[in-house]
Amino acid sequence: MLTSVMKRRFFRYHDHLLAYMDTLEEVAGHLDAADEPGIEFQKYEGLLSEFVQFMKTRESQHEIEEEKVLLPAIEALIEPGTIPGISIDRMIQDHRWAGTLVLELEEAMSRLSAKGGGECTPYRIFAKRLQELIWHFRRHIGEENSFILPLADRIFEQDGESAP
Repeated sequence: MLTSVMKRRFFRYHDHLLAYMDTLEEVAGHLDAADEPGIEFQKYEGLLSEFVQFMKTRESQHEIEEEKVLLPAIEALIEPGTIPGISIDRMIQDHRWAGTLVLELEEAMSRLSAKGGGECTPYRIFAKRLQELIWHFRRHIGEENSFILPLADRIFEQDGESAP
Protein backbone atom coordinates (compact mmCIF):
# COMPACT_ATOMS: atom_id res chain seq x y z
CA MET A 1 0.00 0.00 0.00
CA LEU A 2 1.17 3.49 -0.82
CA THR A 3 1.61 5.65 2.27
CA SER A 4 2.02 9.37 2.77
CA VAL A 5 5.50 8.69 4.18
CA MET A 6 6.44 6.89 0.97
CA LYS A 7 5.08 9.76 -1.12
CA ARG A 8 7.14 12.30 0.83
CA ARG A 9 10.18 10.05 0.38
CA PHE A 10 9.59 10.03 -3.40
CA PHE A 11 9.51 13.83 -3.49
CA ARG A 12 12.62 14.16 -1.28
CA TYR A 13 14.49 11.68 -3.45
CA HIS A 14 13.44 13.53 -6.59
CA ASP A 15 14.58 16.85 -5.07
CA HIS A 16 17.95 15.32 -4.19
CA LEU A 17 18.34 13.87 -7.67
CA LEU A 18 17.39 17.19 -9.32
CA ALA A 19 20.04 18.95 -7.22
CA TYR A 20 22.57 16.43 -8.55
CA MET A 21 21.36 17.21 -12.08
CA ASP A 22 22.04 20.93 -11.56
CA THR A 23 25.58 20.16 -10.42
CA LEU A 24 26.19 17.63 -13.19
CA GLU A 25 24.97 20.14 -15.76
CA GLU A 26 27.69 22.54 -14.61
CA VAL A 27 30.27 19.74 -14.81
CA ALA A 28 29.16 18.81 -18.35
CA GLY A 29 29.40 22.46 -19.38
CA HIS A 30 32.92 22.79 -17.98
CA LEU A 31 34.06 19.59 -19.69
CA ASP A 32 32.53 20.62 -23.00
CA ALA A 33 34.04 24.12 -22.96
CA ALA A 34 37.47 23.42 -21.45
CA ASP A 35 40.63 23.79 -23.49
CA GLU A 36 42.06 20.88 -21.48
CA PRO A 37 39.05 18.77 -20.49
CA GLY A 38 41.27 16.07 -18.98
CA ILE A 39 42.28 18.50 -16.24
CA GLU A 40 38.63 19.52 -15.75
CA PHE A 41 37.64 15.86 -15.56
CA GLN A 42 40.15 15.27 -12.78
CA LYS A 43 38.61 18.16 -10.78
CA TYR A 44 35.16 16.55 -10.92
CA GLU A 45 36.06 12.88 -10.84
CA GLY A 46 35.20 12.49 -7.13
CA LEU A 47 31.80 14.12 -7.58
CA LEU A 48 31.05 11.97 -10.63
CA SER A 49 32.02 8.82 -8.73
CA GLU A 50 29.82 9.87 -5.82
CA PHE A 51 26.88 10.30 -8.20
CA VAL A 52 27.41 6.86 -9.76
CA GLN A 53 27.56 5.22 -6.32
CA PHE A 54 24.43 7.10 -5.24
CA MET A 55 22.62 5.84 -8.33
CA LYS A 56 23.75 2.27 -7.85
CA THR A 57 22.56 2.13 -4.24
CA ARG A 58 19.72 4.59 -3.61
CA GLU A 59 18.21 4.43 -7.09
CA SER A 60 17.66 0.68 -6.94
CA GLN A 61 15.64 0.99 -3.71
CA HIS A 62 13.69 3.92 -5.14
CA GLU A 63 12.92 1.97 -8.31
CA ILE A 64 11.71 -1.03 -6.31
CA GLU A 65 9.26 1.14 -4.37
CA GLU A 66 8.05 2.82 -7.54
CA GLU A 67 7.75 -0.36 -9.59
CA LYS A 68 6.35 -2.65 -6.89
CA VAL A 69 4.09 -0.20 -5.03
CA LEU A 70 3.46 3.17 -6.67
CA LEU A 71 3.13 2.30 -10.35
CA PRO A 72 0.93 -0.80 -9.86
CA ALA A 73 -1.35 1.23 -7.56
CA ILE A 74 -1.61 3.97 -10.18
CA GLU A 75 -2.17 1.45 -12.97
CA ALA A 76 -5.03 -0.16 -11.02
CA LEU A 77 -6.61 3.25 -10.49
CA ILE A 78 -6.56 4.77 -13.96
CA GLU A 79 -7.65 3.82 -17.44
CA PRO A 80 -4.92 3.47 -20.09
CA GLY A 81 -4.33 6.79 -21.82
CA THR A 82 -5.44 8.84 -18.79
CA ILE A 83 -2.06 10.54 -18.75
CA PRO A 84 -1.36 11.62 -22.36
CA GLY A 85 2.02 10.43 -23.59
CA ILE A 86 2.90 8.62 -20.37
CA SER A 87 2.49 4.92 -19.71
CA ILE A 88 3.46 2.80 -16.75
CA ASP A 89 5.51 0.59 -19.07
CA ARG A 90 7.43 3.59 -20.37
CA MET A 91 8.13 4.79 -16.83
CA ILE A 92 9.64 1.37 -16.04
CA GLN A 93 11.60 1.38 -19.32
CA ASP A 94 12.98 4.78 -18.32
CA HIS A 95 14.36 3.20 -15.14
CA ARG A 96 16.12 0.49 -17.15
CA TRP A 97 17.52 3.00 -19.62
CA ALA A 98 18.83 5.24 -16.83
CA GLY A 99 20.47 2.30 -15.10
CA THR A 100 22.21 1.31 -18.32
CA LEU A 101 23.38 4.87 -18.96
CA VAL A 102 24.76 5.22 -15.43
CA LEU A 103 26.79 2.03 -15.93
CA GLU A 104 28.03 3.34 -19.30
CA LEU A 105 29.09 6.58 -17.61
CA GLU A 106 30.91 4.63 -14.93
CA GLU A 107 32.82 2.66 -17.59
CA ALA A 108 33.63 5.85 -19.50
CA MET A 109 34.84 7.49 -16.28
CA SER A 110 37.16 4.57 -15.69
CA ARG A 111 38.61 4.88 -19.20
CA LEU A 112 38.98 8.66 -18.92
CA SER A 113 40.58 8.39 -15.50
CA ALA A 114 43.17 5.96 -16.84
CA LYS A 115 43.71 8.18 -19.89
CA GLY A 116 44.71 11.17 -17.74
CA GLY A 117 44.29 13.88 -20.37
CA GLY A 118 45.17 14.27 -24.00
CA GLU A 119 42.70 14.44 -26.87
CA CYS A 120 39.52 16.44 -26.16
CA THR A 121 37.01 14.30 -28.09
CA PRO A 122 36.46 11.52 -25.48
CA TYR A 123 35.78 14.12 -22.79
CA ARG A 124 33.35 15.99 -25.03
CA ILE A 125 31.52 12.73 -25.81
CA PHE A 126 31.35 12.03 -22.08
CA ALA A 127 29.92 15.52 -21.50
CA LYS A 128 27.24 14.91 -24.16
CA ARG A 129 26.25 11.58 -22.57
CA LEU A 130 26.11 13.29 -19.19
CA GLN A 131 23.81 15.94 -20.67
CA GLU A 132 21.63 13.18 -22.11
CA LEU A 133 21.33 11.60 -18.67
CA ILE A 134 20.45 14.98 -17.13
CA TRP A 135 17.74 15.59 -19.72
CA HIS A 136 16.34 12.08 -19.17
CA PHE A 137 16.16 12.42 -15.38
CA ARG A 138 14.63 15.88 -15.48
CA ARG A 139 11.92 14.72 -17.90
CA HIS A 140 11.22 11.54 -15.96
CA ILE A 141 11.10 13.23 -12.56
CA GLY A 142 8.97 16.04 -13.97
CA GLU A 143 6.44 13.51 -15.25
CA GLU A 144 6.40 11.64 -11.95
CA ASN A 145 6.03 14.82 -9.89
CA SER A 146 3.44 16.38 -12.21
CA PHE A 147 1.31 13.39 -13.15
CA ILE A 148 2.12 10.17 -11.29
CA LEU A 149 2.46 11.36 -7.68
CA PRO A 150 -0.63 13.61 -7.81
CA LEU A 151 -2.60 10.53 -8.88
CA ALA A 152 -1.38 8.93 -5.67
CA ASP A 153 -3.58 11.40 -3.82
CA ARG A 154 -6.60 9.56 -5.22
CA ILE A 155 -5.22 6.35 -3.73
CA PHE A 156 -4.89 8.06 -0.35
CA GLU A 157 -8.48 9.21 -0.58
CA GLN A 158 -9.67 5.67 -1.35
CA ASP A 159 -7.68 4.29 1.57
CA GLY A 160 -9.03 6.95 3.93
CA GLU A 161 -5.64 8.53 4.48
CA SER A 162 -5.09 12.21 3.85
CA ALA A 163 -2.36 13.12 1.41
CA PRO A 164 0.59 15.12 2.70
